[in-house]
Amino acid sequence: MIRRFFKEWFLSAIAWVIITNLYALAIITNLKILLSVAHLNDATASNEILSYATSNYQFLEATVFGLIFGSLFFLINRLIDRLFAPKLPFGKIIVLKTIMYLVAMAVVFFIMWGILRFLYFYPIDVHKLMQESREAIDPGAYISILIFILFTSALVNFLIQVVYKFGPKIVFPMMMGKYHKPRSEDRIFLFLDLKDSTGIAEELGHMKYSRLLQDCYHDLNKIVFKVNTEIYQYVGDEVVLTWVNKKDYLNKYAIKTTFEFKRQIEKRRHYYLKNYGLVPEFKGGLNLGKVSVAEIGEIKRDIAYHGDVINTASRLQEAAKQYGKNLMVSRKVIDELSENNGFYIEEMPTIELKGKKKKVDVFCVEEFSGKEAEKVPVA
Repeated sequence: MIRRFFKEWFLSAIAWVIITNLYALAIITNLKILLSVAHLNDATASNEILSYATSNYQFLEATVFGLIFGSLFFLINRLIDRLFAPKLPFGKIIVLKTIMYLVAMAVVFFIMWGILRFLYFYPIDVHKLMQESREAIDPGAYISILIFILFTSALVNFLIQVVYKFGPKIVFPMMMGKYHKPRSEDRIFLFLDLKDSTGIAEELGHMKYSRLLQDCYHDLNKIVFKVNTEIYQYVGDEVVLTWVNKKDYLNKYAIKTTFEFKRQIEKRRHYYLKNYGLVPEFKGGLNLGKVSVAEIGEIKRDIAYHGDVINTASRLQEAAKQYGKNLMVSRKVIDELSENNGFYIEEMPTIELKGKKKKVDVFCVEEFSGKEAEKVPVA
């Protein structure tokens, strides 16, 4: 989690350094063109303000501004998303963030003023320049900076929402056209479904039931990065997670996710009991193998996976609910497990999964709780 925090901060800071330096480059270039057209190039050398405004020190300022504002931008987004995103609608979140960006801009300008005021690394009289700048610079220049920062912040936030919509591991390949034509991928799929969803919906009513699902999915989102997964889709009270079947992803992430989610919900046991009179339970079905993946739709584009692997994972999840198990997996999963990871694995009697013509070898996976964990030998 700490590594991810610093990675996101670094990306935010670097992005704003690039943005502010591009803005500085545009301003300097336009100013030089105007001075050239007005035949004032000679006057620039004798005018400290113009000389400074067209110098490379603008890029130094832009870099410092970008680092500070980028850091504050990251902290504001993280703080508001953590504290208010589950409680406030998207529009109010944008307004709140905009207000915070304005405050951040004021803080950064104050810090920049402190740098100019107290650090004497510029080859000019900083105190004199500060006084002359207040008298010589058009207030419109500050307004243009304000508009630029707010517009760019809105654009960056829009791009962040696009990434959240499709997932960081999907949006960039999708933009590059990776899934424009169907392709085959080796993937792991986990179906998670709320136990006794029909009875809970009848008891709570549809509005309260929807709030319950929102809270559950909010808890799920808290572990998404921890288990390095992609959320493929939400379907009512069911959510589908997926991983590329890379080396050790099954052992390190996928097999543990159902129980990580269970622990996350258990942390808020008191909250669920107080607000809903129950603690939600999710049952899982896990399978892996080759599937086809393609970009579908025109009005509403999305990524879709197709194949028997997905159908079997869904049926395994239904079996988990039927038999009261936390997680059911296929023979393929057991064959690829390199270790137990502290889980108790039990082979179930041969089960006919709904919609499957052939019987499937099914295994129950539970967290180790006193029994000696053992890996069922593969026949």
